[in-house]
Amino acid sequence: MSHINPIGKRIIPKNNVLLTYLPKQLSAEEISQHIADAIAQTDASSIKDMGKVIAVAKSVMQGKADMSLVSKEIKEKLSAAG
Repeated sequence: MSHINPIGKRIIPKNNVLLTYLPKQLSAEEISQHIADAIAQTDASSIKDMGKVIAVAKSVMQGKADMSLVSKEIKEKLSAAG
């Protein structure tokens, strides 16, 4: 979406321009799958293993997902498991 400034020139909002240079963000399903893979890869069974899972997940998802949300989901899954 573009806008017209007072001079009559078409302008593009900055966030649209920046988005073209950022990596594609992962969907919620992709994030859940990567978390499940990281849990399986590290043989995590409780919240005590959270650091190992985050390290693996971060290596795959850094810059492609909000890591605070990833961390929250990992904590929820490990709390339910252990």
